[in-house]
Amino acid sequence: MAKRNPIPTYRHHPRTGRAIISVYHADGSRHDVLLPGAYDSNESRQEYERVLALLRTNGGTMPAENAETKGDLSIAELILKFVTEHVTGTTSIPSRRKRPRSKSPSGKPCVL
Repeated sequence: MAKRNPIPTYRHHPRTGRAIISVYHADGSRHDVLLPGAYDSNESRQEYERVLALLRTNGGTMPAENAETKGDLSIAELILKFVTEHVTGTTSIPSRRKRPRSKSPSGKPCVL
């Protein structure tokens, strides 16, 4: 079996006019990445260099994504994060106050 090239080839994606590279994840799966900007633009080349630096630091594969680096949160994760960061202690519901009582002319209390 031929050994794969750890450096992805910068190539043209004809349908979009952008650059595309194929990178491998730690589990061995291949993933195509469309780079921002037009093919051979400064923006595209800078992103390519950023991905190459990321691959060099991780042994030729893309790092595994987790909830911290991924950026996508489910609604439940978002609520949990909000509650743990912003809600302190327990919230109390104000008690219902009783109606004030007044006294009748006879001096006996009566409810309004």
